[in-house]
Amino acid sequence: MKKQIRKQPLVLLVILCLSYPFLSKGQPTSDKFLKSSISSISSNDFYTSLEEALKEPNEVFYLDLSNQNLESLSPKIGNLINLIILKLNKNQLIQLPQELHNLENLENIELDYNPYLDFAQAFSVLKSLPKLKKLSLTNNQISELPAEIALISRLSSLNLYMNNLQGLPEELTKLQNLEELYLQSNQLEHLPNSIGQLKNLELIDLFFNRIRELPESFANLETLRMLNLGHNAVTNLPLNFSQLNQLQYLYLGMNPIIDYKETFEILSKLPQLKILNLANNDMHKISSSIGLLDNLQELYLDRNSLKEIPVEICKLEKLRVLSLANNLIKNLPDDFGRLIRLQKLDLGHNPYLHVEKIILPLSELMHLVDLDLSATRLQVIDDNFPKLRFLKYLNLSQNGLKGINSKIAQMTELRKINLSQNMINLLPPELSNCTFLEEINLQNNPLSEAAKTQLSSWLQKVSISY
Repeated sequence: MKKQIRKQPLVLLVILCLSYPFLSKGQPTSDKFLKSSISSISSNDFYTSLEEALKEPNEVFYLDLSNQNLESLSPKIGNLINLIILKLNKNQLIQLPQELHNLENLENIELDYNPYLDFAQAFSVLKSLPKLKKLSLTNNQISELPAEIALISRLSSLNLYMNNLQGLPEELTKLQNLEELYLQSNQLEHLPNSIGQLKNLELIDLFFNRIRELPESFANLETLRMLNLGHNAVTNLPLNFSQLNQLQYLYLGMNPIIDYKETFEILSKLPQLKILNLANNDMHKISSSIGLLDNLQELYLDRNSLKEIPVEICKLEKLRVLSLANNLIKNLPDDFGRLIRLQKLDLGHNPYLHVEKIILPLSELMHLVDLDLSATRLQVIDDNFPKLRFLKYLNLSQNGLKGINSKIAQMTELRKINLSQNMINLLPPELSNCTFLEEINLQNNPLSEAAKTQLSSWLQKVSISY
């Protein structure tokens, strides 16, 4: 049948048609993810039935035959000569019909969840499609990628997420147009040394594999901008890693990296590195060499075992986002206020944090927009609490607060305040001065019904959850 989705925003349609695994905090999202051939397709041209599509074959650009228990695909699909996107996910396909050769305008095909498909045969069929750029093969239990993958030479995006791959064929590196390679959640222990031949590769996702080291040739990926090495077994980076001059995002979370001093020295030579994620690495100490990474804009150090932050971190004056959540931090360096560009700071779930001692450095962060002090055993919000004039989002949940000082209303840009799971029984009426306030979370607080009624009358335009 023909799908009518006229009311859906175009950007939502784009997102729904792409299934990329980089969606968790601090993991990369390519700006190309929102660029798709679907942008040229009218919402009237979406079909979910081959029978319906064949009634006007020249007008079909998007066909979704997912979840139809198909064991074979009718050769008549070759009549859809203007088809651009074909989704065949969650079927029982064994082979692809040769008539797919006729789909000269096909750019994107999804074959996810088809574990019985003969992929060597499928690749031999797909090789003749002159415009095919995106191929998705997720969740197919593939343990060995057929060498025939090299036949689809025009591919720019290959998604092999959630398979059983233990290695990659050397033939993969013949895909010289490849820009995005998704290998998340496989069983890879190493990459072929020829990986460096993928001269146009911009993004490679290796999250949740078993990789211990990268081959020397990896440094030849001159166009690489995003690298996800999270949840592997990496202990160090090759010395020539610093040759990746275009690398902007690096995710190294959940890796037992041993020598951080050497790692930071290598990373400091990457001129474009802007985002670094080292979360969940059981780090007990940060090397002072972190101060060498002076081009960083986002740094994620959450979920480690850090007790202190070195003063050298204050040299990262381009930082806009800093996450130190879920650590054992007690204090911040006296020079922390040097991070004048900082817009988002997460100190949540640091139960030993001496909040009263960090008031002064926090007060100097005049461009801060988002501050998280949840679960820090904060007891009082008094006159000394920093007056951050541009602050929009404030999280003070899971503390022992019984109330908040009226001076908090001086932060007139506030949009959202999370005060859940405290001991609050009253809020100051001055909050009504925060004219941009949209939302207050007061769940799990001992507020009386009278207090709730009073608060609702003060803040009539604010969404309050109890």
